[in-house]
Amino acid sequence: MADQKRVLLKWLSPLEPHERHQAIGIDRMPGVGDWLLLMNEFTQWNQGGEGAAKPILFCYRDPGVGKTYLRYVWRPHLKSANC
Repeated sequence: MADQKRVLLKWLSPLEPHERHQAIGIDRMPGVGDWLLLMNEFTQWNQGGEGAAKPILFCYRDPGVGKTYLRYVWRPHLKSANC
């Protein structure tokens, strides 16, 4: 059953998220995207600002503009390991 699930998931999305994340870490220039960590919106979101128990950070833009790279920047700074 586990093999069937793996085959189905690969068929649904041929992207390899773990491998992609690792490649971004290797390719990313130091300091790129660090501005996000300094933004008040990020700090409030990360600390559960404005009374939200489980706030959501919604990042939207066109494909290829760097959202995945930003995720690589903020992931190590998350307040909770449950994110």
